[in-house]
Amino acid sequence: MADEGQRTDITAGMLVTCRLGEHTSVGPCKVLFVGDDYVTVEDPNQKLWQTTLDRVEPADDQLSDMLNG
Repeated sequence: MADEGQRTDITAGMLVTCRLGEHTSVGPCKVLFVGDDYVTVEDPNQKLWQTTLDRVEPADDQLSDMLNG
C-alpha cells in the first residue's frame, strides 16, 4: 500500500503485490473491494486478505463466504 502522504488510486480488478512482512510478499493479488481505509484482495491461492496502510491480515470467514458465495 502507499506511504503516508502518497495517494495511490486502487480500483477493483487491479493486480497488486501485498507485503506480508519485511521480506515476504504475495502476488499478484487481485483487488476485489476498495473500502474507505482498507482493500480486500485475493492472492494466487484464492485466499482473501484485508490490507490497510500498515498491515495485511487474513479476511474473516464471513467476508470470504460473502465474496465467494
